[in-house]
This record gives sequence, C-alpha cells and structure tokens, in this order.
Amino acid sequence: MNQAAQAGGATVLSGTVQRVLSAGGRVNGIAMQGQVIAADKVVLANAYGALALAASAGVALPIEQQPAVLLRLDADRNRVRHLLCAQDLELRPGKERGLMSALDYPLEGEAGVQRLAEQTCQSIAQLLQLPFVPRVLSIEVGQRPMTSNKQPLCGPIGTLDGLFAVVAHPGVILAPLLGSVCTQAVLAA
Repeated sequence: MNQAAQAGGATVLSGTVQRVLSAGGRVNGIAMQGQVIAADKVVLANAYGALALAASAGVALPIEQQPAVLLRLDADRNRVRHLLCAQDLELRPGKERGLMSALDYPLEGEAGVQRLAEQTCQSIAQLLQLPFVPRVLSIEVGQRPMTSNKQPLCGPIGTLDGLFAVVAHPGVILAPLLGSVCTQAVLAA
C-alpha cells in the first residue's frame, strides 16, 4: 500500500505521533518523534490510541478498551475462505494456517477463558460439520477499542476543523467501508 501511495505522489512517513497540533480552531499538523509535520487535516486511525491523540487537541472521544479473546485453531482453513459470522461465532482463515475466532471475554474472567475455548471448538465442529473437534493452537487475550454506543466512530470529531477519526471494534473487517466513508468526509471538509 505504501508503494501505491508513493506512486501517486504521497510521501510516506513512519514513526510515533506524540500529539495533534492546532491553532485558531484548526488542525495545523502533528508532532512526531520530535519533529513538526504540517497538515491541514489529520485522521486518527489508531484504535484506542486515538483517545490520547484527540485529547492532545482538546477533544474527548467516547472510546474505552474492552478485553476480547482470540483463538487460533488447528483446522482446515480451506473450509472457511472469508469471514464467517454464524451462530454467535466469528471465524476467518489464519494467516499461515488454521482458523481464527474472536470472542467476547467471559464474564468469569480469566478463569472462564479455557472453558470458552473448549465450547467454541465444539460449536465450530458442529457448524462446519467437522469429523473432529479442532485443537486450540493458542489463546490470546487482548484489548479492543469500543465506542460507548458500540457504533464505529468515522468522520470529523470535536469542534476542531480538520480533525477526523476512524475507530471501530471490528476495524479490520470494516476497514474498506470505513476508509471510504472517512475519505469522503475528509474530501468534503
């Protein structure tokens, strides 16, 4: 993607953004690793990290972190070639092998994670009519960004002209749509 952007005339910079800069009610750039980069529009598309960057510009975002469970399973990835949402399951092919399933964190906390994994494997075997129950390769607990109304945050934020955000719990799944919607908002501003 960077190569395509560069071929279109964009300059691609990599680094950690410390804050959004503004003056006179408008965005005027960012501070990144000690240097100021001028910009008249800034899009925050960094999940929970958008909270601190928006706050640096005086904008409060309705975002919190919520735990989630990611299972990696030893199962035939050819059975699922795209995102599959059915019967309270979310499945997708793994990057190298197997399947992945994202789940809500159990109410019992850490003590319920293993049982959740076992129940999910049983449900997947039934859903896909597998002759065996998939084996768990790994269980990871991570944090996902969640807006207070559970809807994606996409477009202008706060009262500062030129500041936009794209934050959603299913950010990877919705990325093409949200990217398009936010692009239209940026171009219209």
